[in-house]
Amino acid sequence: MRSEIRKLHRELGVTSVFVTHDQTEAMTLADKLIIMNAGIVEQIGAPTEVYNHPASRFVADFIGSPAMNLLEGEFDAAGHFVHGTGGRFAVEKLNGIRAPGHKVVLGIRPEAVARAAPGTVGTIAAIVDYVEELGATRLIHADANGSRIVAVDADTTTHMPSGTPLHLKLRDDALHVFSAEDGKRLTH
Repeated sequence: MRSEIRKLHRELGVTSVFVTHDQTEAMTLADKLIIMNAGIVEQIGAPTEVYNHPASRFVADFIGSPAMNLLEGEFDAAGHFVHGTGGRFAVEKLNGIRAPGHKVVLGIRPEAVARAAPGTVGTIAAIVDYVEELGATRLIHADANGSRIVAVDADTTTHMPSGTPLHLKLRDDALHVFSAEDGKRLTH
């Protein structure tokens, strides 16, 4: 149905407004998205722009399936991100946003989280909660010191039962920082 609507829209060459709560529908049909929260516009932009550069925590959590990982915490004086019940990892590329002692929310898409060898710099120690097998990929749902984190994993051959310890690497170039107070995106 989505492809038929998209085809009809292009053939007619008219502007149309399509209202939906289905984010997949919105992402596939829209040339421009308007994301609203309780009647207030949170962000306007092309689907890829909204997905890759969410203007707020609400947009980051709403757009994407699975949703963006959102870890609440703060940066310490050494520039490490401290989250959950004391989880701590190094972040290389957020120099202009790190404000030690201020509560923030660090966001990262599940496809930018990968399994890594223990001891790898910048990894988060986690415990597998459960795994969703999707065929070509799978989603690893894990607990990292009280923070929920999901990773898209292409290795579907390794058995990973609940309780399996693992280390997850977050791609520095894919991190987003949001204010813990108002949810707005923080930039350099």
